[in-house]
Amino acid sequence: MYSHIKIERIRQYQQEYKQSLLCFAHTIDVKDKHTNGHFTRIAKYSRKIAKKSLLRGGEYNLIWIL
Repeated sequence: MYSHIKIERIRQYQQEYKQSLLCFAHTIDVKDKHTNGHFTRIAKYSRKIAKKSLLRGGEYNLIWIL
């Protein structure tokens, strides 16, 4: 029972961390019209590269955070 609670807490922390990163990246992106969307484009390219290199699911998830 306690391990289930710990797993849920870890998932919650991961989600909060992901949201913090996305908020930070978005803040940087919108600061300049020339770089707007850069984070999203890089994330998409990274996902394509990871998919082509046939990374395992866990590694693939580390690269793609969107």
